[in-house]
Amino acid sequence: MKAHLDKLRALGVRNWVGFALYGPRNRDAFGSAGFSSEPSELAEGVLTATHSILSSAHLQICRIMDRANPEISLSQRERQVLELMGSGKTSVEIGTILAISPETVKTYTKRLYEKLEANDRVTATVRALKLGLVEL
Repeated sequence: MKAHLDKLRALGVRNWVGFALYGPRNRDAFGSAGFSSEPSELAEGVLTATHSILSSAHLQICRIMDRANPEISLSQRERQVLELMGSGKTSVEIGTILAISPETVKTYTKRLYEKLEANDRVTATVRALKLGLVEL
């Protein structure tokens, strides 16, 4: 938690609130949200809604991790594409970094979705992290 707080301070986030997030099998976490004004000045119910959203997201990540298939192997290039996807890069940015076309990146992305039984980048990244296939 201290590392999380230090990172918020380093990023210049001032108006924020933190929440404990509890998951199955002791998969607990800490989440935070930044606001444009002091949290004490927010409309009634905003903090409760924010906590609910963060808790739901955390539980969804836990479910994704539970469904991960441990028999997946990735090529070196698939691993590179997945790591860059997980760091928020677009297909064009990934193509530029790896010196391949965006269409080739899309082909790798389709393969990754199939192998990881995912429909989006977040699910693919979470499953790959769970399996130890990539590190971010």
